Amino acid sequence: MQSRINEIVKKTYQYFYFDGLPEITSGSLFIIAGFWLILMGLVENPISFAVLSAVGLPVLIFGGVFIQNRVLRGLKERITYPRTGYVDYRREQSDRKRWVLLGIIFLVSFLGIFIPDTWYELPLGIGVILGAIYIYLGYRLGIRRFYFAGFVAVMVGLLGATMLPNEVIGAGLVFLLTGLMLVISGGWGLYQYVRSHPAVNEVA
Repeated sequence: MQSRINEIVKKTYQYFYFDGLPEITSGSLFIIAGFWLILMGLVENPISFAVLSAVGLPVLIFGGVFIQNRVLRGLKERITYPRTGYVDYRREQSDRKRWVLLGIIFLVSFLGIFIPDTWYELPLGIGVILGAIYIYLGYRLGIRRFYFAGFVAVMVGLLGATMLPNEVIGAGLVFLLTGLMLVISGGWGLYQYVRSHPAVNEVA
């Protein structure tokens, strides 16, 4: 009985990611964050760097999450719900997990930028964290494309740590390329979803 319940819960949350839209929106946010970190790494003026990191980075993260949620909700209302219906998730729990995830990423970035001795290889650290998260999601939800996204995150983190002398630029590259991978995989998932589940007016 418990295994049956777990399977139902798994399929319910799998449905949330099935259309690829969460990957596209979160990947887009990662790409923007990646460009922002690369810009920070290129800035030589310490005052400008402090403004970009201490003010700009939190605004980017929390504002980006807010916009991402709005965009994702709008896309699902336009694309997903007319095709396969609406599922009411426990929003408090999902929002809590999302904020915890972003808090971990922000904390690692902050420590690596301002206290480099806490994590010498910042790109590798971020790559391992992102990779572990997406590999876990792939295992937990049974979505194979998450495994590839996690592998890309770890590999890019390794390359950024070994080949780039500037760790902030390396961290930005991890977010940028991982986000690009998520957008591509999410786009493929969306293509398959739309192809397999035409809208009612398309069927008619």
